[in-house]
Amino acid sequence: MSKRSVMTEKPPLAQTVLLGALWRTYRFQLQKQQEYMQMLERGQLPPPGLHNELISRQMELIYEKVKYVFQVDKTSPSSYELRIGSTSISVDIHTLTDDGLLCIVAGKKHVVYGQEFPSGLRLIIDGKTCLFHEEYDPTQLRSTMPGKLVRFLCPDGARVHADRPYAEIEVSHEHTQYTEIISVVWCSDLTLVSLFVT
Repeated sequence: MSKRSVMTEKPPLAQTVLLGALWRTYRFQLQKQQEYMQMLERGQLPPPGLHNELISRQMELIYEKVKYVFQVDKTSPSSYELRIGSTSISVDIHTLTDDGLLCIVAGKKHVVYGQEFPSGLRLIIDGKTCLFHEEYDPTQLRSTMPGKLVRFLCPDGARVHADRPYAEIEVSHEHTQYTEIISVVWCSDLTLVSLFVT
């Protein structure tokens, strides 16, 4: 029996990062809009910074190990303008009943669904899945799933080698060990004294 690799089809790169920035900005502004309305309902005056976040936002995202920085401006209740470098693109959006977005870019329609995870964003564009990763900060050791820290597997100040477990957490009454991608010197208060890339 021969081994076959299955390749999944991905949307075009420019379309992917554009719609990823739009999805995150839309969700962020939706949350801020609810915050703004709650403050008004309580009779409070929202701070100017909150109002500005409803109109304009810088959005950073990482796709296939490349970081993209967009400036996203809301130009109307259903329109956005996204800028990266000297390129500017207008996008019209319409919300779908199942929490998706219908995005119209240069006259072409795209259906977009997204889901945020601790490790990043999973975006489905016209039925094709792509993953955006969160920026990796080696000074912060994080689990990809929620759980309770059971114990550290390395003594304080010890060197944590790449792909070796450094902590054990409990998730749904099961113990899971977590490994570090690069080698570090470990302190039990989750502070890294120094970084050694091997």
